[in-house]
Amino acid sequence: MTTQLKRISTKDATGAPNGWLSPLEYDADGGTVAYITAVAPGCVKGPHLHHIREGNFTCIKGTVAIVTRENGAYHTEVCGDSDLKRITVPPGVPCALYNIGFGEAQLLNHPHPPYRADQNDEHTVDDWNYAPEPHDSSLDFSDPEVIRMAMSGLRADS
Repeated sequence: MTTQLKRISTKDATGAPNGWLSPLEYDADGGTVAYITAVAPGCVKGPHLHHIREGNFTCIKGTVAIVTRENGAYHTEVCGDSDLKRITVPPGVPCALYNIGFGEAQLLNHPHPPYRADQNDEHTVDDWNYAPEPHDSSLDFSDPEVIRMAMSGLRADS
């Protein structure tokens, strides 16, 4: 049996496209128990926070910095398809997903409890003051050849 999945375009707070998401699995009550969220190159999803549910993220394609803020301090966890791990963001902790790789990043999320639109548990975070370091500081992005290779997913030393 094949099920066609929805691909929903996403935008940042300014209305600019920043990726997409696709619900994968629902519980008996229609809550989303698993979905893929994709972050476009150079983009960020968030920051936002949930009061009801935690996020359980695994980056399966690309490289992301998952940034959280607790007690005023920012914490960064870098993960990607070459470093698989699950990162849990508890309820009440603001979070942002930064694509710090060269191509689209894709993450699986298994929210707990499952996502339900009628809970209105999507909250923006206005006082966020964080920008991640570039993933590979050895690359000179003022060089047009490096930009061309980065956009095609290649490395100058490959």
